[in-house]
Amino acid sequence: MAYFMEAKKSRWERLKESRPIAVLNEECGSIYFLFFFTFLFFLTSCFGLELICYTICWLFAVYLLLFSKELYPLMGILPLLYYTPSVVNNPGRNPDSVFFPGNGLIYIIILMATFVAAFVARTVLDVRSGEVKPTFPKLTIGFALLGAAYLLGGLGYREYDLRSPSFGALEILSVCLLYFLFALLIDWKNVPKDYFAWMLFSGGVLITGEVLWLYGTGAPFGVGGIVKSDILTGWGISNNIGAAIAMMMPGCGYLAARKRQGWLFLFAETVMFGAVVLTLSRTAIAVALFVLLFSAAAAIVKARGRDRIGICIVTGILCAGGITLAALFPGQVFSIFHDLLNFEEAGSGRVEIYYNGLQLYKEYPVFGTGFYSCAAYKWGTADSFIPGRWHNTFVQVLASCGTVGMIAYLVHRAQTIWLLFRRLNFEKLMIALSVAALLLTSLLDCHFFNIGPGLLYSVLLCFAEKRCNERENHGHDKRFV
Repeated sequence: MAYFMEAKKSRWERLKESRPIAVLNEECGSIYFLFFFTFLFFLTSCFGLELICYTICWLFAVYLLLFSKELYPLMGILPLLYYTPSVVNNPGRNPDSVFFPGNGLIYIIILMATFVAAFVARTVLDVRSGEVKPTFPKLTIGFALLGAAYLLGGLGYREYDLRSPSFGALEILSVCLLYFLFALLIDWKNVPKDYFAWMLFSGGVLITGEVLWLYGTGAPFGVGGIVKSDILTGWGISNNIGAAIAMMMPGCGYLAARKRQGWLFLFAETVMFGAVVLTLSRTAIAVALFVLLFSAAAAIVKARGRDRIGICIVTGILCAGGITLAALFPGQVFSIFHDLLNFEEAGSGRVEIYYNGLQLYKEYPVFGTGFYSCAAYKWGTADSFIPGRWHNTFVQVLASCGTVGMIAYLVHRAQTIWLLFRRLNFEKLMIALSVAALLLTSLLDCHFFNIGPGLLYSVLLCFAEKRCNERENHGHDKRFV
């Protein structure tokens, strides 16, 4: 009987079930593949290898769609792709960038389009075969309201820009697309609980490496010292870089508490904090310091035996080192906190920006003024598709989407708080810390409305909903120990 069943299988099915494919599929979900792509992304950011990198990622993604039952390795790759563009190919500084038509953009679009087509085909086949049973995720209502508010933002504004709904669509897709895709299409029973932490750790290593590379090449150094405007990558300026690292750091805290030799991960988190300091982003430094201290305290509480002793020793050394540096450079330390506390003086014109944004909200309180009204106040480039923003989440929502937008945002935020803190466990706590880092830095900047943080935010919420519901972590995947 088994012979006849085997005979009925197509060559394709037998190929998918072959031993070499099974072994490769097992490795695709390991941290080694995640580290491989992290290293590839780092080389790309340093040497401008975008087209090669994206081709390799496309091949890997298509392989998973064709041969693997598990698609969760895509969670570790897709959000981090945002952080790969190099300084050489920064479209804002290089007219020969690969992100312009004729230089590589068409090829990149073809890769994206074929991947989407393959993903859709795989989804349809999985649904028809019964392997995937779609259900509405828990955050659907909040995301739906937020998406509607983004699309309707600016209706009735005297200088309404037709680009606004297009950018609004991009905004909502960045924060919820991966959430819905992975929530609906992944068999979460097979996803290692540690995967979100390794993803954050890999992202932190990647961006920290980019910062160290910048300083190693001497790019930020000018005649009078470090020039903050020269601390930039192909995907972001210094403030973006610092906030991104702060958002990644909780992964180290989780691994420090859960893994053997956890002190190594705490040390790695400290190096990441050092990279944040090198960005000279005051808000990111303050938030990253909070994340580091919280992570160390959490690791001490959750670790056991010798690992706890090691973490306590490293924490003590780091605290002593921090106190020493503060004593040696009191002026620099004081200036950071002085600027944060005296925001009106050191906020780079943000007080005026907030005032103008709120004035627009008062004039158009229902739907706001859309995403392009900043240009009216010479904040942002008028002819760019990526508009200037109001550098505060609440001002941004009110000015762009009005009261409708704020109600939608508060519903979404209430749902995320309920999701993260209901049946709270250590996994959810560290995910909440990462989300908090994003939201705190977004009080003085526009990070919540940037695509990269949005993609990561989307995946983290999905992970918290689908894989972190148990109170305790009962064992780890063998590939992640």
